[in-house]
Amino acid sequence: MNTKFLTLILFVLPLVSFISLQKTKDTCEQFRTGKFLFRLDPPGRDISFIIERNDSIQTETEKTSGKYTKLSIKWVEPCIYEAKMIETTFNFPDSVQRIRRTVPLRTKILSWTKDYYLFETSRGDYIMKDTMWILK
Repeated sequence: MNTKFLTLILFVLPLVSFISLQKTKDTCEQFRTGKFLFRLDPPGRDISFIIERNDSIQTETEKTSGKYTKLSIKWVEPCIYEAKMIETTFNFPDSVQRIRRTVPLRTKILSWTKDYYLFETSRGDYIMKDTMWILK
């Protein structure tokens, strides 16, 4: 048997497999804590939120007004978490606050780079895909 082929099978392939598994293993763990930027871009306005997450609590602060929402976070899978509102300084109607306190917003991290991650978030029939920028 060719020694190059044998070297490839015995050393290189297991090493590549191990590195691939390590990368997959800790992928979404890096997003359980940190500081992020989320932007809404309605016509004529730029609304940005600083997101600070410490695994089980997330605070979303609107950059211009300083108003915030604090959420409890429950990781249900390595790349999926559910969020429920704990408190807010935004003036949401009672009906909206009730839903945000009782019906979880489910977020799935789809893919990432060193600068951002793409996510899909849903509550009931509402589904949104967007980008979260990494600030940490």
